[in-house]
Amino acid sequence: MKWFSLKRGDFLLTAVLIFTSLGSLVPVQRMTHPGDRAVLYQNGQPLQTFSLQQNQVVAFDHFTIEVSNGAIGIIESDCPQKICVHTGKISNPAQTIVCVPNRVIIEVITGHTQELNAVSY
Repeated sequence: MKWFSLKRGDFLLTAVLIFTSLGSLVPVQRMTHPGDRAVLYQNGQPLQTFSLQQNQVVAFDHFTIEVSNGAIGIIESDCPQKICVHTGKISNPAQTIVCVPNRVIIEVITGHTQELNAVSY
């Protein structure tokens, strides 16, 4: 009993589907501008703004932030689960770091005005 046999058209259709799906990733990456600044919010209020082009390490009461190579991240925190530390570094405006026990949010922003794009949609 013969289950199926692959023909030349099957390979052609598979190749077209793969190239179409890979090609749709390129426009999404072009729509997002890399961030140039990050804002640190604590208790819902902006606390400090960081330039992502200037490498620095800043220590606060309960956490430490590192800015390097155009990205920002929390490298040390006294919160129990350290989810904010395990989030890693962020560099795109669509990314945020949240530390709920310390009531901290880090948000990357850009100087470009962005309309509705594939990330925000």
